[in-house]
Amino acid sequence: MRTVMIFVFDNMELLDLAGPYEVFSVANVLSDQPVLQLRTVAADTKRIRTHNGLVIEADEILAEVDSRQVIVLPGGEGIHQVLNNNEVMKSLKELTDQSETAVSICSGARFLAHWGYLDHSAFTTHHTVAGDILKQAPGSVFVSDKRFVDNGKFLTAAGVTAGMDLALYLVEQWYGAALRREVMKYMELDSADNGE
Repeated sequence: MRTVMIFVFDNMELLDLAGPYEVFSVANVLSDQPVLQLRTVAADTKRIRTHNGLVIEADEILAEVDSRQVIVLPGGEGIHQVLNNNEVMKSLKELTDQSETAVSICSGARFLAHWGYLDHSAFTTHHTVAGDILKQAPGSVFVSDKRFVDNGKFLTAAGVTAGMDLALYLVEQWYGAALRREVMKYMELDSADNGE
C-alpha cells in the first residue's frame, strides 16, 4: 500500500487538498482493498483554517512523520508564511527528498522551486504564479497549455482543479487505466486528461 502525505497549512487552497484527496479516496473505495494510505500533515498544530475559512484537523504534525512514498504540496496565500519558516521548510525538504513522488498543486510549485527541483525543468502552476517561479528556477520552462507536467519524481499541476486531473493520472500510473475510468465514472467527471 502506498502512503500519501498531503501537507496542510493555514490559508491554503481547500480544493488543492480536497480534489486529490477525493480522487485517491474513491480509488480506495473502488478497489478490492485500500491501495492508498492517506494522511494529512501540518507543521506544528493540527487545526488548520483554509483560505475559504473552513477549519480542518490534520492527522499528524511534521515532528511525528517518518518518510512517505508520496508527498503532495498544495498552494494558497499561506504558502508565504511556510516558505519563511526555516525549520518547517527543512523538515518538508527532507520528506520530499525521501519520497518516491513529489506533487505540487497550483502555487504549491513554489515549494519545489524554492528547493531547486524545478531548475532547468518544465513545470506548470497557476498562471498568476508562473512569473515568480521562472525568476526563482533558473532555466525552467512554464508549460501553459497542460493541466499537469510529469518530470519523473516531480509532478506539477496547474490551477486548483488540475490537482484532480493529476491525481487521476497517478491512479492510472500506479493501478491501471481501468481504475482511473472507474474513479472518473464514480465522480461523474467527463474528462480528465492533460489537454492533449
